[in-house]
Amino acid sequence: MVKPALKARTLADKLLPTNSLQDSLSKVILLTSIVALILSFGSFLIYDQISFKKDLAHQVNAIALDTASNSQPAFSFDHDPGDNQTFTSLQHYPQIRYGAVLNSAGEILSQYHNNWTKEINPRVLTQHILMTDDFIEVSQPIVKNGVTIGQIYLLSDVERLRTRQLELAIVVFTIFVAALTSTIVITRKKIKTIINPISTLVLLFKKIGNQHDFSLRAQPTPVLELNTLVDGFNGMLEQLSDAEQALKKSQQRLSLALLGGGEGLWDLDLLQQQLYLDKHSCKILGINKDETLLSNANWHKMIHPDDRKRFRFYSQYYITQQIEQYNIEFRVCCESNWLWLKLTGKVTQFDQNNVALRMTGTLQDITKQHLAEEQIKLYASVFDNTSDAIVILDDQLRVIAANQAFSNITQFEANEMHHKQLSVIDKIDNFSQIETALSSQGSWSGELTDQRKDGSAYMLELALNAVKHTEYENYNYVVAVFSDITERKRNENELYFMANFDPLTKLPNRAMFHDYFAKSLASAKRHNKIIALLFIDLDKFKQVNDTLGHDAGDELLIQAAHRMKLHLRDTDLLARLSGDEFTIILENITNLRQAETVARKILQDFQQPFTLKKQCTHIGTSIGISTFPNDANSTEELLKQSDTAMYYAKSNGRNNFHFFDQAMNVQAERRNLIEHELHYALERQQISVYYQPKVDTNNFKILGFEALARWSHPVLGNVPPSEFIPVAEDAGLIKELGQFIFTTACLQLKEWHSRGFNDLQIAINVSAREFQLSDYPLEIAKIIKEIAIDPRYIELELTESIVMENPEKTTLMLDVIKNLGVSLSIDDFGTGYSSLCYLRKLPVDVLKVDQSFVRELDQDNSAAIARAIVSMAHSLKLKVVAEGVETAEQLSFFQQQQCEYIQGFYFSEAVTGEQSYSLLTQQWQQKFVESVEIELSK
Repeated sequence: MVKPALKARTLADKLLPTNSLQDSLSKVILLTSIVALILSFGSFLIYDQISFKKDLAHQVNAIALDTASNSQPAFSFDHDPGDNQTFTSLQHYPQIRYGAVLNSAGEILSQYHNNWTKEINPRVLTQHILMTDDFIEVSQPIVKNGVTIGQIYLLSDVERLRTRQLELAIVVFTIFVAALTSTIVITRKKIKTIINPISTLVLLFKKIGNQHDFSLRAQPTPVLELNTLVDGFNGMLEQLSDAEQALKKSQQRLSLALLGGGEGLWDLDLLQQQLYLDKHSCKILGINKDETLLSNANWHKMIHPDDRKRFRFYSQYYITQQIEQYNIEFRVCCESNWLWLKLTGKVTQFDQNNVALRMTGTLQDITKQHLAEEQIKLYASVFDNTSDAIVILDDQLRVIAANQAFSNITQFEANEMHHKQLSVIDKIDNFSQIETALSSQGSWSGELTDQRKDGSAYMLELALNAVKHTEYENYNYVVAVFSDITERKRNENELYFMANFDPLTKLPNRAMFHDYFAKSLASAKRHNKIIALLFIDLDKFKQVNDTLGHDAGDELLIQAAHRMKLHLRDTDLLARLSGDEFTIILENITNLRQAETVARKILQDFQQPFTLKKQCTHIGTSIGISTFPNDANSTEELLKQSDTAMYYAKSNGRNNFHFFDQAMNVQAERRNLIEHELHYALERQQISVYYQPKVDTNNFKILGFEALARWSHPVLGNVPPSEFIPVAEDAGLIKELGQFIFTTACLQLKEWHSRGFNDLQIAINVSAREFQLSDYPLEIAKIIKEIAIDPRYIELELTESIVMENPEKTTLMLDVIKNLGVSLSIDDFGTGYSSLCYLRKLPVDVLKVDQSFVRELDQDNSAAIARAIVSMAHSLKLKVVAEGVETAEQLSFFQQQQCEYIQGFYFSEAVTGEQSYSLLTQQWQQKFVESVEIELSK
């Protein structure tokens, strides 16, 4: 919309011409007078010319008629004078330049010339008179007795006409100049009476346009019509003044209304392609002006490139389709930022052809609104697409709206629950507390159980948030958000179980044990209670794994855990630490006898066989016990001490239990030191092999040697095999140590043979762990081949426990070893649980009576057992070795039992390889027999 001041200025510029009104009117009157005079005098000259020619034509025609009548007598004579008399009268008419008499055939009979030199064509004219611009021709018939006998032809020029018109032109010009001068003088005088009042009005109008002051008025004039114009002009000014005041008030109201609504005013001139923007629009767009006019091109440059095409299309479509309301949203640049505008308006002016000329409307910055709408759309999208159920409740906690996730989780459609309470809310205990929390804190959350539409149960995590209009009101709405956490809870439980329980036995694992033990110990410290910690290790578990497979080992762990739990209270904790190691925490016990009772029950229960893969298997347990506050005050120390007590129980015969005492620490430290030094013993060449002779009981001849490992440590001194061999087995060093002993013994045997002692044999002990290695036969076969020794001189000694742990597997292994050509013997026979049935099937060659029986021969039971062993071996066609023989009585006993070989300190202790030659070369057999007889006779 163009402001009134701008309209007045534009109108004044259009009304005021470049020249003054007086000059313009003078020019108009002068030009009008000139045109009128020219037209008048031109018309007069044309009229005079036409009249002159008509008069001349009538005159020439009359002369022609007269000449024709006078020419009749001439056609009666045949002489020329008659012809000359015909044209005599023409000499009185100077305007006639030529005349001729023609016969009926058109031939010229006579002619008349009056200074005419131009070519002439006398002829008979149909109309008798012919007028042209230069001359007039006339022909009249000569009639005699009613018969045309010839023609008179006359030609007249119009020179007199030109002279006449020239004279008239001079006169007319003189009159024209005089008339024009008079007109100018009169016009200049008379026009001022009209121009002066009009000029006064124009100047007043211009002043009003410049000053925008509609309070000015025009003065009356003596001219009636102009005075009427002045009255009308003054009336118009009065109306404009009133209208301006009303417009100002209206604009103020509009400006305040637009300002209050954050809107600006725009006006688009479609013809000029210019956009007017008011002060508020300029402020919105960052234009530092009170108002401005923008070209269409500059306006489009401000529009975001992505919106320009849409803006142009919509604007063109709006105009061409004549839509009622113009309404578009787009982005424009404002001080290097993009803001969203909303333009509304309509076409306010059309031409006579109904073509739009002007559009007017309002402009509004809707950036914040647009962002809010985007957020609302985002919230709506989140509401509709989130995986969590969102339900809007009224103040009575009845459903108003719910998203799709609600239906997906509960199987209820939103319309089914409209104005109903959620079933899960009905099931909440102490709901009044939730209402209090919503009113005071504005929220509540918790985990609940609910049922779906099909009746299936599921876990959900529910959060209730109150929506209030003001902080002083109670809540008007409640937003309930919940998710199905059934799977998550299941996973959490599984993860919790995996993190805290052993997946095989379902017992608490090491992590949970430590956590529980720490809490129990803290409680015991606060309340002065006693706690006992039992550390349990399954004996022979590895053998079960190796012989029956890991599945059987897993089943054994499950059954063992079940048996141990049978002897515990609900307050006690049984945990599996790792492998075959278990712990039991006994809380709130009154004395140590309670811990001892539990340990004894477990040991007693484990005496019963386990059924694994339809086979009966015997295992035992070794249990170590530490107590708080007697032994230690920390979980780490108590666990270490119970572990130490367990190793003490295992090293002292297994299948028993021991309470921890400080002496065990010394033993445990000794064991750890032995294990540490044993890793470097072979590398430092501290391990060596000694040889104890095996003697024939009949002639006391040395038939062979038993290879025995010895460890001489620079600090620890001589470490016995009974101490370091079990450590080597536990530490995983037995394979390397066993290969060293076997190789060294075979090399020594080869050297004996090379020195002529060709019948000597070597007996080599095999560790239980070493024998359980699946590649053991391959390893010894490889060594035998590399050394190139005859295997029939090699005897492998296996303990009874090794052979009887898994007779079926042992038989297969022994068959493989036997096929290598070596001999086999069972060491320490009688100390285990041998089965004669299996013993009969084993491919062994020798039985060794354990030295415990030899040492206690004075006791009836030991002597009876020794006799039984020798007798049984002989019945199985096996040879017998009595080891540990230290007295003549012992020697005599086994001689009487016809035992083939004797071994012990009575003959010789173990010696080095070099020392063995002194035994082999001495002739001591006879002397030895004599000394034995002397001792026996005493």
